[in-house]
Amino acid sequence: MRAHQPIHLAGSPLGEVRHVCALFAGDEEEYRVLLPFIQEGLACGDKAMHVVNPGQHRDHLRRLAAEGIDTSTHQASRQLQIQTNTEVYLRDGRFDQDRMLATFEEIARAGRTADGFPLSRILCRLGRRSISNRKCNRIRVTCERRLQPI
Repeated sequence: MRAHQPIHLAGSPLGEVRHVCALFAGDEEEYRVLLPFIQEGLACGDKAMHVVNPGQHRDHLRRLAAEGIDTSTHQASRQLQIQTNTEVYLRDGRFDQDRMLATFEEIARAGRTADGFPLSRILCRLGRRSISNRKCNRIRVTCERRLQPI
Protein backbone atom coordinates (compact mmCIF):
# COMPACT_ATOMS: atom_id res chain seq x y z
CA MET A 1 0.00 0.00 0.00
CA ARG A 2 1.30 3.49 -0.89
CA ALA A 3 0.88 4.88 2.63
CA HIS A 4 3.64 2.60 3.91
CA GLN A 5 6.28 3.62 1.39
CA PRO A 6 8.61 6.25 2.82
CA ILE A 7 9.19 9.54 1.04
CA HIS A 8 12.81 10.70 1.01
CA LEU A 9 14.36 14.14 0.77
CA ALA A 10 18.10 14.75 0.95
CA GLY A 11 18.64 11.08 1.78
CA SER A 12 16.34 11.06 4.80
CA PRO A 13 12.80 9.74 5.11
CA LEU A 14 10.10 12.31 5.79
CA GLY A 15 7.67 11.61 8.61
CA GLU A 16 3.96 12.33 8.77
CA VAL A 17 4.46 16.06 8.20
CA ARG A 18 5.78 16.24 4.69
CA HIS A 19 6.02 19.96 4.14
CA VAL A 20 9.59 21.21 3.91
CA CYS A 21 10.96 24.69 3.32
CA ALA A 22 14.57 24.67 2.11
CA LEU A 23 16.99 27.40 1.16
CA PHE A 24 19.74 26.64 -1.33
CA ALA A 25 23.01 28.39 -2.14
CA GLY A 26 22.27 28.11 -5.86
CA ASP A 27 20.63 26.13 -8.63
CA GLU A 28 23.22 23.34 -8.62
CA GLU A 29 22.69 22.61 -4.93
CA GLU A 30 18.92 22.83 -5.32
CA TYR A 31 18.81 20.30 -8.16
CA ARG A 32 21.33 17.99 -6.45
CA VAL A 33 18.98 17.77 -3.44
CA LEU A 34 15.63 17.80 -5.25
CA LEU A 35 16.22 15.56 -8.28
CA PRO A 36 16.22 12.29 -6.28
CA PHE A 37 12.99 13.43 -4.57
CA ILE A 38 11.45 14.21 -7.97
CA GLN A 39 12.61 10.91 -9.49
CA GLU A 40 11.31 8.90 -6.52
CA GLY A 41 7.90 10.57 -6.74
CA LEU A 42 7.52 9.99 -10.46
CA ALA A 43 8.61 6.35 -10.07
CA CYS A 44 6.03 5.85 -7.28
CA GLY A 45 3.28 7.32 -9.44
CA ASP A 46 2.89 10.56 -7.46
CA LYS A 47 1.76 13.75 -9.17
CA ALA A 48 4.54 16.32 -9.55
CA MET A 49 3.60 20.01 -9.53
CA HIS A 50 6.61 22.27 -10.01
CA VAL A 51 6.32 26.03 -9.66
CA VAL A 52 9.32 27.78 -11.22
CA ASN A 53 10.34 31.37 -11.71
CA PRO A 54 9.43 33.00 -15.04
CA GLY A 55 11.99 32.14 -17.68
CA GLN A 56 13.10 28.91 -15.96
CA HIS A 57 10.59 26.52 -17.52
CA ARG A 58 12.91 25.28 -20.30
CA ASP A 59 15.94 24.99 -18.02
CA HIS A 60 13.89 23.03 -15.49
CA LEU A 61 12.72 20.59 -18.17
CA ARG A 62 16.29 20.30 -19.47
CA ARG A 63 17.61 19.43 -16.00
CA LEU A 64 14.90 16.81 -15.48
CA ALA A 65 15.57 15.27 -18.90
CA ALA A 66 19.33 15.21 -18.21
CA GLU A 67 18.56 12.90 -15.27
CA GLY A 68 16.63 10.52 -17.51
CA ILE A 69 13.14 11.79 -16.71
CA ASP A 70 10.83 11.53 -19.73
CA THR A 71 9.23 14.94 -19.29
CA SER A 72 7.05 14.68 -22.41
CA THR A 73 5.43 11.43 -21.28
CA HIS A 74 4.94 12.64 -17.70
CA GLN A 75 3.42 15.92 -18.89
CA ALA A 76 1.12 14.17 -21.38
CA SER A 77 -0.20 11.91 -18.58
CA ARG A 78 -0.66 14.97 -16.33
CA GLN A 79 1.71 13.41 -13.79
CA LEU A 80 4.13 16.34 -14.26
CA GLN A 81 2.76 19.87 -14.31
CA ILE A 82 5.00 22.92 -14.49
CA GLN A 83 3.77 26.48 -13.95
CA THR A 84 5.44 29.76 -13.13
CA ASN A 85 5.10 31.45 -9.76
CA THR A 86 3.34 34.35 -11.51
CA GLU A 87 0.64 31.89 -12.63
CA VAL A 88 0.25 30.27 -9.21
CA TYR A 89 0.85 32.80 -6.43
CA LEU A 90 1.96 36.10 -7.90
CA ARG A 91 -1.03 36.68 -10.19
CA ASP A 92 -1.92 40.34 -10.65
CA GLY A 93 1.63 41.19 -9.53
CA ARG A 94 0.91 40.51 -5.87
CA PHE A 95 1.22 37.57 -3.52
CA ASP A 96 -2.09 36.17 -2.31
CA GLN A 97 -1.53 33.33 0.14
CA ASP A 98 -5.21 32.37 0.23
CA ARG A 99 -5.27 31.96 -3.54
CA MET A 100 -2.00 30.01 -3.45
CA LEU A 101 -3.22 27.65 -0.73
CA ALA A 102 -6.51 27.12 -2.58
CA THR A 103 -4.54 26.32 -5.74
CA PHE A 104 -2.38 23.76 -3.93
CA GLU A 105 -5.41 22.18 -2.26
CA GLU A 106 -7.08 21.88 -5.66
CA ILE A 107 -3.96 20.34 -7.22
CA ALA A 108 -3.76 17.74 -4.43
CA ARG A 109 -7.51 16.99 -4.61
CA ALA A 110 -7.55 16.74 -8.41
CA GLY A 111 -4.41 14.59 -8.35
CA ARG A 112 -6.13 12.07 -6.07
CA THR A 113 -9.59 12.11 -7.64
CA ALA A 114 -9.66 13.15 -11.30
CA ASP A 115 -6.12 12.15 -12.22
CA GLY A 116 -5.82 9.12 -9.89
CA PHE A 117 -2.41 9.92 -8.39
CA PRO A 118 -1.90 8.72 -4.78
CA LEU A 119 0.01 11.81 -3.61
CA SER A 120 1.05 15.19 -4.98
CA ARG A 121 4.60 16.46 -4.57
CA ILE A 122 4.55 20.23 -5.00
CA LEU A 123 7.85 22.07 -5.43
CA CYS A 124 7.93 25.86 -5.43
CA ARG A 125 10.60 28.42 -6.09
CA LEU A 126 10.41 31.72 -4.31
CA GLY A 127 12.35 34.40 -6.17
CA ARG A 128 15.64 35.19 -4.43
CA ARG A 129 14.81 38.91 -4.35
CA SER A 130 11.84 38.13 -2.11
CA ILE A 131 13.97 36.59 0.61
CA SER A 132 15.39 39.92 1.74
CA ASN A 133 12.02 41.66 1.81
CA ARG A 134 10.79 41.70 5.46
CA LYS A 135 7.08 41.93 4.64
CA CYS A 136 7.38 39.07 2.17
CA ASN A 137 9.20 36.99 4.78
CA ARG A 138 6.39 37.49 7.31
CA ILE A 139 3.79 36.52 4.71
CA ARG A 140 5.91 33.54 3.60
CA VAL A 141 6.31 32.24 7.16
CA THR A 142 2.57 32.52 7.79
CA CYS A 143 1.87 30.75 4.54
CA GLU A 144 4.41 28.01 5.31
CA ARG A 145 2.57 27.28 8.55
CA ARG A 146 -0.76 27.08 6.72
CA LEU A 147 0.70 24.64 4.16
CA GLN A 148 1.41 21.96 6.79
CA PRO A 149 -1.98 20.19 6.60
CA ILE A 150 -2.20 20.15 2.77
